[in-house]
Amino acid sequence: MSSIKAFVGHSFDEDDKDLVERFLAFFESLKGTTDFESDHAEKAEAKGVSKKVKEKMEGKNLFIGIFTKKDYRIRRHQLRKFSKLNYANIAEFSSGTSEWIIQESGYAIGKGMNLLFLVEEGVKSIQGLAGDHEYISFKREYLEQSFTKITQTIGDLLPAKTIEPVIEEKVTSPPKEKKGIEDEVTPKDESSINEP
Repeated sequence: MSSIKAFVGHSFDEDDKDLVERFLAFFESLKGTTDFESDHAEKAEAKGVSKKVKEKMEGKNLFIGIFTKKDYRIRRHQLRKFSKLNYANIAEFSSGTSEWIIQESGYAIGKGMNLLFLVEEGVKSIQGLAGDHEYISFKREYLEQSFTKITQTIGDLLPAKTIEPVIEEKVTSPPKEKKGIEDEVTPKDESSINEP
């Protein structure tokens, strides 16, 4: 892969707006330093969501999914009955994420795109989807702590750049031989050499 063209799948929930904007700003900052560009769906577009996402994913080779907490989920067998109510201990609940992001991830897998999942700590609902794919966990309060790992992961997808040394051949004349003191000849007037 000579350059990375990423599609970023993310939530449009108002609760996630600040977090998504911080990630998008980070991806924007990578454009000037690496062979990286990114795109994402805009909420205000009039087309159907699935159609606009598919169009924006066309020609991309990396899917970056931002999985944020959306709701709480529990397995049915963990619920207890009390009269007509079901209840459970809060520790038995896990956080779910946007079904749209999960669907976009599945579409990206089907297209053979590379995947990078950014998963908010506590989200459990993508475990089957993530499988053996790379994912980076983040805390909403300390989002920037994930940026180094993201940069490393993106860097690993880029080909290693080899810089071949430039060898300049200089044409030089052979070194001059140095003469010893006894070999040095001081030019004299020839007439003085023949005089008695």
